[in-house]
Amino acid sequence: MGGSAKMCQTVYEEGDKVELKNGKTATVVEVLANGKMYVADIDLDDDFETEFVAPEEIKKKLS
Repeated sequence: MGGSAKMCQTVYEEGDKVELKNGKTATVVEVLANGKMYVADIDLDDDFETEFVAPEEIKKKLS
């Protein structure tokens, strides 16, 4: 039984709409390092901003 007690992390896919823990919504545009980091378009009022997003910043998948 030499496995680690690591939690299973959800890996999001390109195109997934997610809710961030800060209350904003975003669309994943690129998955980096097998889900250890994402590039996402964060929704603003009438625009978006592209940023790196860590998995721990994502609250849940919306679609």
